[in-house]
Amino acid sequence: MLQGKDLILATRAYAKEFRGRSWWHVIITLVVLGARYTGVFMVNPWWAKLLCGILVALTLSRMF
Repeated sequence: MLQGKDLILATRAYAKEFRGRSWWHVIITLVVLGARYTGVFMVNPWWAKLLCGILVALTLSRMF
């Protein structure tokens, strides 16, 4: 198990930010969220609305 400075040096590679990739994930998540909200409001069977509602909740937690 790494400790102290060794731990910081080992995790430094994961601390690099990729802004393009971050925005890509935000935009894709918003598109998926919009599609699932469309499923909630436009689909007729109750079970499909329920499924889309659950998927909306999961996607909202991803957005958070």
